[in-house]
Amino acid sequence: MFNLNSLFRSLPTVTSIMPVRYRARKCTRDRKEKINKKNRAANLAKARKYIPILKKKQLDKSSRTIETFPWRAPSDDVYIGLFYQMRKYTFLDAILAHKELHHPSMINVPDAPLNVRLEMDLTTDKKNKFVDKYHKIIELPYPYDHGEDRTILAFCESTKMMEEARNAGAMLVGGKDVIKSIERGLTVLPDFQYVLAHPDILTELPAIRGLLRKRYPTLQNGLLTLDLVGMIKHYIKGIKYNMQVDPYDETLGIVEMKIGQLSDDPTHLVENFETLFKDIMTKAPKKSKPSPFIIRCLTQTPSSKEKLNIDLSPFVKKEEEEESDSDSDDEDESNKKIRI
Repeated sequence: MFNLNSLFRSLPTVTSIMPVRYRARKCTRDRKEKINKKNRAANLAKARKYIPILKKKQLDKSSRTIETFPWRAPSDDVYIGLFYQMRKYTFLDAILAHKELHHPSMINVPDAPLNVRLEMDLTTDKKNKFVDKYHKIIELPYPYDHGEDRTILAFCESTKMMEEARNAGAMLVGGKDVIKSIERGLTVLPDFQYVLAHPDILTELPAIRGLLRKRYPTLQNGLLTLDLVGMIKHYIKGIKYNMQVDPYDETLGIVEMKIGQLSDDPTHLVENFETLFKDIMTKAPKKSKPSPFIIRCLTQTPSSKEKLNIDLSPFVKKEEEEESDSDSDDEDESNKKIRI
């Protein structure tokens, strides 16, 4: 008698039929990643050739066209702004002008947020190399509530430091026990935006290096620090800004950020802007022929279309003076060492 069970047992199982896929070697993965990167760059270059009409209008208003076009300087107090150069304000005068417009007797928004738009020249000495986009968290001298709920995972060995880190605002703080729970899958890493660590647990962290990937704490990315509590406060209370590259002009970088409200003290807003300006200037590339990194700055509020052009020369001069002072101090120290 024919038995169907014996027939099914003799058939190969699904697991034996399915092919086993192995991960490619690192050199192969790197080679394919380079090819994909070139393809993405080529596709982006093709996309830049075709510019929609609306985008053309936006580019016509960018600093690239405004600064190069020979606009006339106004010779009168009253003129049509469309046909003349944009008037440049000091940052303090711009704040006062916005305050006057948002006064209760006019548009009646005295607490409107003040936003700044900074445009950067991303070119370097190399023809096809530009400054990459980035994001950063900075501490303003007069911070405001950014409205973000930031989750932080902190690693350390000391129990005292764990308590301080929890009080500082870290969502989860631990040592070897947390590392083991991550390995077992009990703790999910995507629940945390930032991962910080103290050097005393550095020997245990490599166990989850593959899971953390780019978020692995190192000295280069600033996530590995001796002042763990201070860094937690920095990431929780700091203000985040993004430097974006224009999709149709890879030489133009844009930073848009809120620096406060019009109801704040104007001097506080100036100091906040100066802090942002200095932080952006740290990303300026070194060129054989010096040229301004920050091309233009505009101030605006969400409740108004008015944009005021800021005169950046005072901030640039102050930055140059500080650099020259630091260089002179370094020279003095080197001369002292030589004498000794």
